[in-house]
Amino acid sequence: MAEDPQPAAPAAAPTAAEGKTLRWQIGSSALQVLEHVYTMEPFPGLETRRDLARQLNVSARQVQVWFQNKRQRERKISKQMGLFSTPGLPDPPATTAAKAAASAGNSGGGAGSSSADGKAAGDGGGAAAPAGTEAVAAAAAAAGGSD
Repeated sequence: MAEDPQPAAPAAAPTAAEGKTLRWQIGSSALQVLEHVYTMEPFPGLETRRDLARQLNVSARQVQVWFQNKRQRERKISKQMGLFSTPGLPDPPATTAAKAAASAGNSGGGAGSSSADGKAAGDGGGAAAPAGTEAVAAAAAAAGGSD
């Protein structure tokens, strides 16, 4: 006669000891820093993300995902408000195509939206966003934190 196998024990909740990362609980001070950097730079570069990760004691990937999620939330809110695009973020290709189609239907054969120097509207001329490390330092100063 074959013996009945022992029932498998239920799997325990993942712990850091098992090599799985626990979910990041973002504290209010960390959230202030992230929000401040986002207002200055919605698409932070690798060095900025690494600096933030060191400052917040998390991985650069966690910081990257936070920024991706934040941008997506902004787009969702803009869409719910009926806006054609999200201020401060580039338009997705579908929105760009829709704008082009709408302006093509409204244009009277004019010269378009180029300036006297040949640049298209929106090219240069604006203030540059702070570079990576400066954005992190400014966010830390605004949040009242220090390294």
